[in-house]
Order: sequence, then C-alpha cells, then structure tokens
Amino acid sequence: GGTFKISSDGGAKLLALVSKALAGGQGASPNFVGQGDAPGDTVLLGTDEGSGNNAFNWAEFGDTGSKANVVRAWQFVAARDTPRRPRIAIIDGGFWLDASGNSLTADFPTHPLQYNFIDSDHNAGGTNPMSCGNPCPWHGTGAASVALSALGNGTGAAGTGGQVADPILFKVSGDLYQVKHAVRSAIGWGADVVSMSFTMCGNNLFCKIGFEVTGFYNAFEDARAAGLVLVAAAGNDGQNYEWAPCVLDGVICVGALDNGKNTSIGYSNYGSFVDIWAPTNIHAVYGNNPMGSLGLTTFGGTSASTPFIAGIAAMMRAYNASLTSDQVKNILQQTGYNNSPDPKV
Repeated sequence: GGTFKISSDGGAKLLALVSKALAGGQGASPNFVGQGDAPGDTVLLGTDEGSGNNAFNWAEFGDTGSKANVVRAWQFVAARDTPRRPRIAIIDGGFWLDASGNSLTADFPTHPLQYNFIDSDHNAGGTNPMSCGNPCPWHGTGAASVALSALGNGTGAAGTGGQVADPILFKVSGDLYQVKHAVRSAIGWGADVVSMSFTMCGNNLFCKIGFEVTGFYNAFEDARAAGLVLVAAAGNDGQNYEWAPCVLDGVICVGALDNGKNTSIGYSNYGSFVDIWAPTNIHAVYGNNPMGSLGLTTFGGTSASTPFIAGIAAMMRAYNASLTSDQVKNILQQTGYNNSPDPKV
C-alpha cells in the first residue's frame, strides 16, 4: 500500500512481477538493498578514506587485473558479525610513533601493542635500521598499513585486514636473535598472524648453522606448533633463490605481481618455494622522509605483497581461530586464480 517512486523501467517491471506472483498465491519478494544500524545489516558499497578516495576503486583490491577480489571479502565481513579480533604481529623496522609510543596516523589504534628488540624497551617508534636498497625509513608503517589500516575512517588507507585485526609492532634490526625473540613474543602476546616483510640469511650451509646455533629454527617451529600463521616476503632479487624466513617450514612465502596483472613483477624472487602471489604498490600510509610526516601514497616490493596476504589471513582467523599456517596456505592456493600466463606464477 501507499505511494512509491520507482527509479527505472526495470525496477517497475520487477515490482510488477513480484506483485503478480503474490496475487497468484506464490511466495515472492523484491531483494531490497539497504544499510541498517544493526550488525549484519550493513551493505558495504564503498569506503571513505578522505579527500574523495574510495578503496573500492583501487586496482589492487578488485576482481580484474591482479584479481585479488578483496572488495568482495570486505563486503562479506561488513555483512556479518566478527566473532573475534585477531592480532597481526608486524616484525619490521620504521614505525611512525611519537615518544610515548602513540601512533601518528589515525589508521592504527592510539597506542598499539609494541616492543623494541633493538633498545629493549616498549617503544617501537623510530626510523628503520635495516637497508632496503633505497630509502625506507618508515618501512614498518608501510607494511602495517597494507595489512591493518582502518577502512572508511576518512583518513589514510584501507588494509586488507583493517576491519577485523589489531597490530602488534615489533621493531628489529634484522639480527637473527632479535627476529627469533620477536617470533617467540608473538606467541606469548597472542598473535594470530606474523607478517615479515624482509629477507635474511639464505638457504646455505652457513645460514643453516646459524639457524641451529641461535635457536632460530626452534622459534619458528614453536610458532607453527602454537598455530600462528606465518607470512614472509619472497624477496626482490629477481632470482630463483630462497631466503629466510621463506625457507622455513610452515611459512607462507609471498611473491609480487606486476601492476594490474596476474604475472610476476620483474624484481620478485620466484620458484617452487613461493606459495602465493599478491599485488604490490599498495595504497598505504607511507613516505620516504625520515622526518615525517606520512600520508597516503603507495608501498611496494614483496614487502607490500606480504602484509596484503597477512591481512587476508587475519580475516580468515577472525572467523576460524583454529586455522593453521598450512591450512591458510591451502585455502589461498585452492581459491586463488591459477590461470596466469606466467609460468612462474
């Protein structure tokens, strides 16, 4: 009953068909799309990242080109309650925090969980002590942004796991002992996913001895046994060569796709050890000025592809906390596109 305004001939015909079916005693209803206030009522049709930016329009999240389909995953999450908030441990260097450890971007919690394994204190802030081959003073923030930036808050970027996950920021220098301690801390601090956008010590005899002597192997074995999902970068050497942490059992190794394509980007390492390929040059809160400030730009390399996958793993763990690293890898491989013309992918 009542008066209706219908926006198109197609809409009018659809409602006429529903009315005819109802008059004939059949069950029928138009499929109204709306947005309510209760959990589960939301239909996510876009995001507001400020300055007119809508993450639904960013190529790395769409169903063409690299075919990541993250937009559909965001819509799935928005339309359902999230049973729990998983934690992603970002083991890296270069986190944009103030002297009290507070985030200088609104895309993260005001005071994220954090620890500095270089200075042995609870402020992970400061520029990156590791080398990237080019200036990367805020590498850790770039990685955290790709995985964790809050969606639709009118400022910054949109992380693949930004609807569901919280960060743990662990600052390291790339030292084997520091990385080992960070992985052990991720277990104790209740991390679901560990994201490692770095390469270190390759698959050779010297490194293997170092892994044994430092307890590096044992830390990763314990994390795997504890059920953590471990994600690491394949590296940016353009070679069929395996670095740690990718070399370790239970670690999901991520290669980088070319921009807007489902073929490898030239610098990405490749080989049978690469478990999944993901976009790079992701919109993120990032910058190369060691004095700050950071803003919306892009973050690249396999360093960006890795947290892209880590955020997706966090979405999975939000709904099934028992998923192991190997199970997440299998789901990614079974449901990802496998029609790349590139034999490396």
